[in-house]
Amino acid sequence: SAFDNDIFLDSIIKVRNGEIMYKAVNFYLTMHPMLFTRLLEVLEELVDHSRVVNQLRRTGDWALQIGQAYMKSVQKSNLSAVNEALNELYIEDEDYESLRSSIDKFQNFNMIA
Repeated sequence: SAFDNDIFLDSIIKVRNGEIMYKAVNFYLTMHPMLFTRLLEVLEELVDHSRVVNQLRRTGDWALQIGQAYMKSVQKSNLSAVNEALNELYIEDEDYESLRSSIDKFQNFNMIA
């Protein structure tokens, strides 16, 4: 295969055009979903987390599941888009303990959603 994940990850953090990073998010979701978490570990300090969550939502519910580890990692930023997406996943998974913990620690979310 012509795609080398390690070379790609080494290269993506060096690009000057930020839009390329969001295209990489879509590329990984579409072509390499099992490597998605690793991509976001590399890009975590470089991307807008709310924008990534919106990309995950547009891709589908399965993408939110794939992005759950990433969202947990960045939840410390207390962004409503991240908190709401995680809370929805906890409700869907009937993980009420994690939901309670999330709500107690991160209060920036829309309670109506």
